Amino acid sequence: MLPNSQDVPARAAGSLRDTESTDEPSWAHASGWSQLSGERRTVSCVVAVVAHVAALPSLLPSLSDTLTECGYPWEVIIVDVGGDEKTHRMLQGWTELPGFRAVLLDAGASKAQAFTVGLELARGDAVLVLGGEPPWPLRLLPDAIAQWEAGAQLVYATTDPDTGVTSLAHWDATMVEQMKSSSTPMNLPSASSDFALLDASVVAYLLA
Repeated sequence: MLPNSQDVPARAAGSLRDTESTDEPSWAHASGWSQLSGERRTVSCVVAVVAHVAALPSLLPSLSDTLTECGYPWEVIIVDVGGDEKTHRMLQGWTELPGFRAVLLDAGASKAQAFTVGLELARGDAVLVLGGEPPWPLRLLPDAIAQWEAGAQLVYATTDPDTGVTSLAHWDATMVEQMKSSSTPMNLPSASSDFALLDASVVAYLLA
């Protein structure tokens, strides 16, 4: 699940061992579109992997292609819980490519903790979160970004239990502000831990 505003866990709950360097990580630049259009916004993607690392070779090429097609500079932050040395070598290979970063957490960290670490590191104006378990509705990503561009603050995938059809739902800025001003913590939809696009302002609120 994604962290909610009342239960963001401390990073110490999963001691951090990562592949970060002291240099500013690079973005993968999709094209010159953002510079030509005047848009300077960026998209981060946090992938939380708990015991499903074998699925990454299928996910990451499709994810990078889809993010590139969306037109914004992007980064992918892979947070792996309890991976072995083979996993670490595989992730190291990906981090040699522009836009990819990897964070390695000790075994015992939860999925919510993995997401929290990734959200803390994300630099994008929007942050996509993906669970490490297939299938991933990446075909919905361009529409999710379009809804964000139109003002949605949270866009998430939801599957109809009767038909099995996956579609997008969203919260607009008015809904988010009402939740922020209420006396109860912001509770994100349970479906949002598998595929969701959050505006950076929502990420900042959750981590505050």
